[in-house]
Amino acid sequence: MKQIRRLTNRRLWTSSKGYSTSSRQRLTKYGSNTRCNDYRFVAPKATTTFVQRQLFSTSTLKRDDDHETTLYEHDFKLKKLNPKRSHILIIYTGGTVGMKKGENGSLKPEPGFLSTQLSMCPEISDPLVPTYDIIEFTPPLDSSDILPAEWESIARYVEKSYYDYDGFLVLHGTDTMSYTASALSFMFENLAKPVVITGSQIPINNVINDARRNLISSMVIAGSLEICEVVILFNGKIFRGNRTTKIDNWGLAAFASPNYPDLGRFGIDLELSTQLWLKPPKKRFQVNYGFDTNVAILHLFPGMSTEIISNLLLPPTKGLILNTFGTGNAPKRQEELVKQLKKAVARDVIVVVTTQCLKGTVDLNAYDTGTTLERIGCTGGFDLTTEAAVAKLMHLLKQDIETHQIKSLMTKSLKGELTEDIDRGKRSNKVAATVIDL
Repeated sequence: MKQIRRLTNRRLWTSSKGYSTSSRQRLTKYGSNTRCNDYRFVAPKATTTFVQRQLFSTSTLKRDDDHETTLYEHDFKLKKLNPKRSHILIIYTGGTVGMKKGENGSLKPEPGFLSTQLSMCPEISDPLVPTYDIIEFTPPLDSSDILPAEWESIARYVEKSYYDYDGFLVLHGTDTMSYTASALSFMFENLAKPVVITGSQIPINNVINDARRNLISSMVIAGSLEICEVVILFNGKIFRGNRTTKIDNWGLAAFASPNYPDLGRFGIDLELSTQLWLKPPKKRFQVNYGFDTNVAILHLFPGMSTEIISNLLLPPTKGLILNTFGTGNAPKRQEELVKQLKKAVARDVIVVVTTQCLKGTVDLNAYDTGTTLERIGCTGGFDLTTEAAVAKLMHLLKQDIETHQIKSLMTKSLKGELTEDIDRGKRSNKVAATVIDL
């Protein structure tokens, strides 16, 4: 079946019946590969003018954790503009994107600053950029201070306003962005709208910054794509959120998806690998709340004290992410380590084995040192990132299910977070992309 990508001011969607042109846009086919038909969106020259008037008002909402949240409502009155222009909700949690330098020269979140800066961006007047409302955490938080309570607050805002917006954009600090993206992906059931998460390495008011590019691009994606999952958009790339990890605290390419291809990327064109996207749901959207924070991470290293490991596994620990060498290997000669892990598993502590390698997957049958972990009851986490493994285990521990069910679910792909096929997880996946000329 041939698939054609069509871009409107409201949605980017797929049709199998062909396409039609209009005065606002036209679709041009290029290339001759009959197995992969690519289409390019060609924007016509502007034929209309419009006048923008911003009505700015604020009101205060009450969060369940007794923190106040300020809602900034932007109502754009546009003349001679497509009435179907999409409308999104921006949830600003804090982060570098909206920070200012304090008296001591260090960056800190500034209430209301991001909203003011965004309203002055000329790009928001473009018909391709959706109109928006902003919900702002009060106070805005550095992402190092984001906790599971904030994950649930974000999810609650999406749930309460799900049918009022075409998409959602979460502005977040980069340090724990992958944790938040992973957590949201596991909470959202039957998500049929885009939830885009972005931030920046440089504040939006700096002369040279990455904030404006990330922000405007994310607004377009949140308002235009029918992508039914939580994604991170950063430095021109669209990632599945629960596949990401932060790899750079200085450069602008702060995130990577080591074991799964990009879902899309911005260049001269917008390339979309739609065959990698999660399928649209057939049931009603809902949110499953709850995270059990009695989870620990153990990063193995040669000569590690078994006494420290023993103390880490004591109650109230219910789950352990065991970050091992290579394909899931632990020191077999340290018999006390194996003994402590076995005792923990016997009292229903769930031990999930991940790899310290940035790329690759866990295969507990590859080496004898890995089969030892499998034999004592540890669970292989395949190519789960540490962030996804933590969020997934915390979430499953809070659900009303048995220990053996949690172990089983940790090895299953619930939201596209892991590759169950070990052989496939060992090789990179190169995919064709749909190209859209912006």
